[in-house]
Amino acid sequence: EGVRVATVLAPAPETGPSHATLFSGRHISTHGMRQNGHVPFATLPLVSAFRRAGYTTAGIVSSYVLKAGFGWDRGFDHYDAALIAKGHERQGPATSRVAAAWLEQAEEPFFLFVHYFDPHMPYRHHPKIVARMRGHRLNLEGRHGSPEEKKYWARATMKYQSEVLFFDDALGSLLGALDARGLKDHTLVVLTADHGEGLGEHHWLGHTVHLYDEQIRVPLILRWPERLEAGHVIETILGLVDVAPTLAELVGIELPAPVDGRSIASALRNRTEPDAKPVVGIRRQLVELKV
Repeated sequence: EGVRVATVLAPAPETGPSHATLFSGRHISTHGMRQNGHVPFATLPLVSAFRRAGYTTAGIVSSYVLKAGFGWDRGFDHYDAALIAKGHERQGPATSRVAAAWLEQAEEPFFLFVHYFDPHMPYRHHPKIVARMRGHRLNLEGRHGSPEEKKYWARATMKYQSEVLFFDDALGSLLGALDARGLKDHTLVVLTADHGEGLGEHHWLGHTVHLYDEQIRVPLILRWPERLEAGHVIETILGLVDVAPTLAELVGIELPAPVDGRSIASALRNRTEPDAKPVVGIRRQLVELKV
């Protein structure tokens, strides 16, 4: 039902730096956030732009890393990070219920940021979801090692894929709540992610350390039934840095300078390909301490 960008690269394989880029349209070299922690903005540029334009702003998040104490609530009228403690996550169905409850009383126009933690390490085993996967072949391309290691990669991949389906069900319930309010046709819905997950490719499970596709390639789908033609695919490689300026132009608001990313709003409207430009990725230096 939306426009899909085939290849989008996050600026880093880590939550904080990528979200800082997502909410600003700035490279890591500009905003300066190289690892999880406190945000480098007085207010999140994209959120403050929507707020200045008269939008009600809300954020519903599912991870300790995005808690208000780190400054991720800056610019939001309402921010829900009802998490127990460090290391805790809120699972997708609960996040969708909180977001749906907010939607019930939301005044238009609104900007709603909903953050899901699944799928993400540690991968949970969802028995009912795994049952749905029986008979389907897991993609284990690129996994190398001993037979024991390959079994380990296979188990991790199965859990990860079950988490993807678990999240998909949760997202479906939230979109159902949006539709129930009659908002589907005139609401822009954007689906993307902050990083990927290694599942044995390059001998790594998780993220943070590599700039290979499995850790920084993320989805980007934009659904706006009255404005964007469904089914179109953009093939030009983009960066997560391009999302904020694109959203700003699509809805007609001004994103605060500086802006390193570029808007592809005209390409989305006209079903054309944007010009190809370099995409920049960065990772923190990891130091091995030998005692």
